[in-house]
Amino acid sequence: MIYLRRFSHFWQTQANPKNLFLAFGAQLILGVFILPKAYAMLDVSGTLPALEFRFGFKSDWVVNYLKTIGSKGRGIYLIINLLIDSIYAIIYSISFSLILSYFLKLSFSQNHYFRLFNLFPFVVGIFDLIENVGISILIISFPQIDTSIVALASLASLAKWGAILYNIIMLFIALFAWVFSRIRLFRR
Repeated sequence: MIYLRRFSHFWQTQANPKNLFLAFGAQLILGVFILPKAYAMLDVSGTLPALEFRFGFKSDWVVNYLKTIGSKGRGIYLIINLLIDSIYAIIYSISFSLILSYFLKLSFSQNHYFRLFNLFPFVVGIFDLIENVGISILIISFPQIDTSIVALASLASLAKWGAILYNIIMLFIALFAWVFSRIRLFRR
């Protein structure tokens, strides 16, 4: 538990407007410009979402998807998964941890347990990286598809989406706590 507190405290000390701006700038560049362009190379029609954009997936869908994008598409998809999307998972985790840290430290006392929730974005990153590794293994082993790898990658995908929802809820809680702490301060 002491290591979690130290890790949490590290991100709290890094949570300042400059670092928030840099982290969200990097997330914006990757999420709005680079990733959509990369995924568009896989599906020019825009009708075939990549595996990580689905809420879980099954073996037959994986086989059909990887067959449809072809050999060149699988090579591009592998690079996207191992490089671009993995970097995005790390940047996402850092930027959300910074913003949660920023508002949680403004809203709660230094020893309040709620401040530890600034680490939850790293759960999203871990599940995203597990999903990426699983999908990459499936791409490399295609046309042989190991159903246990599909299940693991699909489970990681579902957990990632659930954790993202939880992160958004945590962000709203942190923002509301900050607003209420400002209201109390002004009433005094």
